[in-house]
Amino acid sequence: MDAPPQWTFEYLQAYLPPDTALPTTLYALFLSPSSPLQTALRTLTSALSALTTHLVPVVNALLDRAAALFSSASPDIVALASLLLLTFLAWQILSIVRRIIAFWTRLVFRLFFWAVIGLVVAMAWQRGVEQTARDAVVVGAKLAGWMVGVAQTWWEEFEKAQEMQGEWRKYQQQQQQQYRGGYAGQQRAAQGSGWEY
Repeated sequence: MDAPPQWTFEYLQAYLPPDTALPTTLYALFLSPSSPLQTALRTLTSALSALTTHLVPVVNALLDRAAALFSSASPDIVALASLLLLTFLAWQILSIVRRIIAFWTRLVFRLFFWAVIGLVVAMAWQRGVEQTARDAVVVGAKLAGWMVGVAQTWWEEFEKAQEMQGEWRKYQQQQQQQYRGGYAGQQRAAQGSGWEY
């Protein structure tokens, strides 16, 4: 373990000025076996090892007791516990996926926002504030015109859909009236002729 960090510090020492003692100081503070960090890591490792040594029998006993309880329990309880466990795991996985998607979406939108800000600043730097303001007005006017066109097209399509829906309702009402009139006419004809359905 000492060879790679030592090699790294020697490599770093070759590129730094000769009077720089940074690599040797870093090695003495962090990677030397007698450094405070390495001493604290050894103490922590030994404490965790002792803790796991004492906790393994307790955890094994708890797991054995839970396994015995589930093996002697009715299948309904085991199925319910399994279903709850699967539901919990699915919920956790979906929560992780949601957080990942939210993180990347936020990141993309922030990058886009700052890219636009950087683009505007670069334009102002290169072309001047006055010309950039003129360009912004032209782009804003074109964007507003495009949005008006989109809104007008959407409204026309909405009105067409409303008309089609009204025609469909009229057609359904006509069909229901014909069906009711046809059935009532058949009943009257059957009563008059003596035939029964």
